[in-house]
Amino acid sequence: MTSAASAGGTTASVKSSVANGIVYLTSVSGGHTARIGLNTAWGGAIVEVSLDGVNYVNAHDSGREVQPALYDGAAPYTEFNCSPCIGTWGWDPVLGGDKYNHGSPVTAITYGVNSVSVTTTALEWNPDDKGGGATKPVPSNVTMTQTASVVAGSPLAFQVQVTMTHNGSEQRYLSNQEFPAVYVNSKYSRFSYYSGSKPWTNSAVTTLSAVPVSPGTGLLYSAEQWSAYTNSSNVGLTVYVPGQYPYIEAASLPGTGGSGPTGDASFYSHSFAPMTVGPKAVIQGTVYLIPGNATTARTVVNGLHSVLSNADIAAPFGNVEAPAAGAQISGTSVPISGWAIDNIAVASLNVLVDGVMIATPAVSIARPDVAAAYPHVASSNPGWVYYFDSTLVANGSHAITVQITDSSGNKSLLAPVNVLVSN
Repeated sequence: MTSAASAGGTTASVKSSVANGIVYLTSVSGGHTARIGLNTAWGGAIVEVSLDGVNYVNAHDSGREVQPALYDGAAPYTEFNCSPCIGTWGWDPVLGGDKYNHGSPVTAITYGVNSVSVTTTALEWNPDDKGGGATKPVPSNVTMTQTASVVAGSPLAFQVQVTMTHNGSEQRYLSNQEFPAVYVNSKYSRFSYYSGSKPWTNSAVTTLSAVPVSPGTGLLYSAEQWSAYTNSSNVGLTVYVPGQYPYIEAASLPGTGGSGPTGDASFYSHSFAPMTVGPKAVIQGTVYLIPGNATTARTVVNGLHSVLSNADIAAPFGNVEAPAAGAQISGTSVPISGWAIDNIAVASLNVLVDGVMIATPAVSIARPDVAAAYPHVASSNPGWVYYFDSTLVANGSHAITVQITDSSGNKSLLAPVNVLVSN
């Protein structure tokens, strides 16, 4: 399917096609050709974002590429600190497939005038503790769709709309999700982003010439919500994720060799995107992928920022610090405490015991450590505390859960803290 698209005075010839199981959307404009490719063997994971035939995406295995993956804060994933990763890897539906390179099965492919869309039932990344294994993939109860289209007015850039539907009835708790995970080829090793105090003014960017080996940088403040992996000529892949927190993480995965799109050496990044996945939840968001010169890409991002509604889809984030999981508690004044932050503002916080709301403490206690860890987002007073009368419940095991709501109505449910009441 071929079409001519015009927006903002910019005309492009846009064509969708399929070859060797990869669904492509190609845009030709101003003598340049940009292409995005979604691999149907791997659930529609994005295996190519290229400009003039140069592909920047690393597609060594089904867990890389550009794609989303989900996690559960009550079933932590331990890829970076497990040895030798025996036991549960938590809940981890991955659009591309599982750790044995089984591809997530595609259920639908749709071609639009200016778009291509692939839907899949995401596989569990680790099938071993879920009834499967090396020869038996395990489908999750999450459906994922990636819809790629050419950006109006910027025909060499792509918009990817992501929809993730949790078809299960179980509660999955707040976790930092991969929305999306981004892997680029190892020759694009310079990592750039804007970390200053004057976003959207074309102020100088920050560039890391050496990204640490996984687990990598930790949170980096990215005020304009974009980052770019480039070579020494400032050419590579720029990723813009509007509506999320202004943080990004990056890591180097040296591998054993191979610098091309299928080599095992690569660089990784993802935005800070905490989300709670409730029963029957539908999670949607948009990502922009811009191949080529990063300075040009930043101009595209600036233009997008000026016209997008930039709806607040970022969920509040926080932690319960006391009591500790497994603690034995007693008495009429047991401190339940922690902190809560949001990219805009925390509106309310509820404390629940065994699913019943017992208190709505104010988020108002000074926590300079939290403010330092989450600069430009956390207020100076993100702490909270409630003194619980444990004699109001029977002796035995009880679950303490905290729900945070932000000023846009986004909600987060923190993983339960199980305690033993003994009065």
